Amino acid sequence: MYTIGVDVGTTHIKAILLDNNLNSLRIHIEENKVIHGEAYGCYFDVQELWEKVLSCILNVIQNVDKSLVRAIGVTSMAEAGVPIDVNGQVLYPLIPWHDMRGESQIQTVKDTIGEFEIYNKTGVICHPKHTIAKILWLKSEFPDLFPKIHQWLSVADYVIYKLTGNCVTDETLASRTMLFNIRNRQWDDELCSFIGGSRILPKVIGFGEAAGCLKEELTAQLTLGRDVLIVACGHDHISAAAAVGVDAQSTILDSMGTAEVFVGIEDTLNINQDTFKMGFNHGCFAEGKYYWMTSLPASGASVEWVRKLLSVNEEISYEMFIDEEKLNRESSLLFFPYLNGSGTPHVDYQMRGFIYGLSGNSDVYEIIKSIYEGTSYESKWIIESLENVKNIKIKKINAVGGATKNVPWIKTKSNVIGKNIQCSTIQEAAATGAAKVALKAAGSKIKENNNNVVIEYTFDAEQNRIYQEKFEVYKQVYDSLKKIK
Repeated sequence: MYTIGVDVGTTHIKAILLDNNLNSLRIHIEENKVIHGEAYGCYFDVQELWEKVLSCILNVIQNVDKSLVRAIGVTSMAEAGVPIDVNGQVLYPLIPWHDMRGESQIQTVKDTIGEFEIYNKTGVICHPKHTIAKILWLKSEFPDLFPKIHQWLSVADYVIYKLTGNCVTDETLASRTMLFNIRNRQWDDELCSFIGGSRILPKVIGFGEAAGCLKEELTAQLTLGRDVLIVACGHDHISAAAAVGVDAQSTILDSMGTAEVFVGIEDTLNINQDTFKMGFNHGCFAEGKYYWMTSLPASGASVEWVRKLLSVNEEISYEMFIDEEKLNRESSLLFFPYLNGSGTPHVDYQMRGFIYGLSGNSDVYEIIKSIYEGTSYESKWIIESLENVKNIKIKKINAVGGATKNVPWIKTKSNVIGKNIQCSTIQEAAATGAAKVALKAAGSKIKENNNNVVIEYTFDAEQNRIYQEKFEVYKQVYDSLKKIK
C-alpha cells in the first residue's frame, strides 16, 4: 500500500510517497511564492498553487503501481485562507498567514469581548494573522463581495475541496482561526457573530479523518482510483509532530522553518493567566487531546534576511552559514530576532529586531553567529517558561526542518538551552506526517522501519555556563529595548 502526503507551505509545496513500512519512495517540491501587488497587497495565486499541488502528486506517482495508492493526506500552513462562492469560484486571492491587514478589526473584537476571554475560549492569543481578522477586513473593505462568500477555507481545506468537492476543515486548523471554541470543539457563537454567524465556515472533522474520496473528474488526470481517500491532516506543525512522535509528558517537537515553533501534546487542556501572558497557543488534537504551540516568528527568516543583504549582485550560497570553523567562536553581539515581531513568552507583533554591540571589528561571521545565538536565547526563554507554567520537565527535543542540517546552529542551540537535541533525518516532516496519518486512515497496519536515523547533539556544560551568563545580559537588554520600541 502507498499513501501520498501533501504539504502546502509558505515557501514550498511538497509531496511524498510512502509505503506502509514508512519508506520514503519519492519526494517532489515546487516553489510557492507570495505575490506583492497594488490591487491585493500580498497574496498567493490560488490557481497556480493548485496546479503545483497536482504537479507534486503526479511527480511522486510516476512509474509506480497506482492501484496501490490508497490515500492522500493534506496538511498546510495555518491562518492563510481564501473565500469561494457557491460554485467554488475564488472571490479574492489567498491571503497569507503573516498578512496584518486586519489589525484594526482584531482590535475591535479584543475591545468588545476581552483578550483573555477570547484566549480562554479559543486557546490562541489575539493577533491580526488569525482568520477572523482577515474575514472582518474583507467584510469591511468589500461589502458587496462578502454576501457572495459560500465558504472560507484554509489552505489545506481548499486543496481538499479541489480533490473531493467537500468543504471541511479539521480541528487543528479550526483552532487557528480565533473562531473555534476548543473547549466544546465547535464554532463559537459569540465570536462568529462578528462575521455574521458560522454559515461561511466549513464542517469541522477530526485530525486524521477522511474528508471524502477523490473526485471522478480527477481520476483520469491523476490516474488514481475513485476510492482513494483524501485525509485532513491539518496544521503543518502538528503533522510534523505526528511524523517524529511527540508525547504528553517529556518529548516536544522543534519545527525549524521560516518561523520556528515548539509543539507538545497534553491529555487535558491546561490554559490559565500565565499561559496567556506568555503567549502559549493551544488547539484541539486527535483522540480528545490538545496541543500547545509556541512561536518564534523569524527564526529561519533571520538567516534569510542577512543572506538577502549579502546577496548584492547574485544570490550567495549557504556555505558560509554552515562553516563550522569560522562559526565556532562565540559572538560578542546580541541579536534580537524580532523581524516579524516577538513571540512566546513575550508576544508583541509590533516589536522589531535589534543588534547590540556592533563595532568596526564585527565581521559577517560574527553577525551570523549572533543570529544563531539570538534565536537560541529565545528558544531557551520559551522552554524555561514552558517548564515553569506547565510544571513539566522537557527531556527530549525532536527537531525537524531544513535548519537541522545546519550543524553550527544546532550545536549553538543545544549549548544555549542546555539540553540535548535530536535531529531526525526524516525528509519533509510535515508531508511525511500527512502520509503517515493517511496510512492509518486507510486502515494500514504501519510497520515502523529503522530508516529514521536520529543525530543527537549533546550540549557542552562549560559552553552552557558561559551562555547562561550571556542570557542574563540578553534579558536585560531586552527590557531596555521593550521600553524604546
